[in-house]
Amino acid sequence: MIMSESHVLEALAKVVVEDAEAACRREDDRARNEARRVVLEAEDRIAELTTAAKELGRTRGRAAETAEVRAGEDEIATVEAGALDALFERFLRHVLMAAKALPQGPRYGPALRAWARRAAEVVDGPAEVFCAKRDRPAVYDALAAAQVADYHVQVDHRVHGGFVIRNLEGRTLYDCRADALVDDARDALRALLERSVPTPPVGLGAPITPPEGAPAG
Repeated sequence: MIMSESHVLEALAKVVVEDAEAACRREDDRARNEARRVVLEAEDRIAELTTAAKELGRTRGRAAETAEVRAGEDEIATVEAGALDALFERFLRHVLMAAKALPQGPRYGPALRAWARRAAEVVDGPAEVFCAKRDRPAVYDALAAAQVADYHVQVDHRVHGGFVIRNLEGRTLYDCRADALVDDARDALRALLERSVPTPPVGLGAPITPPEGAPAG
């Protein structure tokens, strides 16, 4: 798809993320609660592993203790990464729902005009435009106002919001449907969520102190 990252993110920030602010706040609260839960579970798991390591140490020696503690570190890192991945998938679903709800709100008209201006930058020849039936007049007018030349707007019942532009060979030139916008901004949205999730307290993701009497290395 011929579309700069800055344009995708600008359009998404102005049109989608503004409508998703409430959902993002809810996700932030969930993230904080989830992080606290993960910390408590990890601390419990550390205690269990430490106790188990001490028991193993009595029968297998200090090497077994150290190996068990290191296994605990690996398990905690896996739990922490999995929790963030699950939060991110829920966060993406909220943003996607907000994007798909745009056609029912007052921001949709300005969104179509903004997307048409982006399309004008990449459409340089005859093109076919596909959109929902209700959007055909608005999409046509928006593209005309953006001075997109030589295009034909067609109804596609599979398109429920935004539009997609293809050249006469069928190659996609521009896509501002909700799924495409969110997919293009996936990395930026991941970074946004990571900034919102609280830093785990010392003890989660930090090196674990071996049990008393175990070798340091």
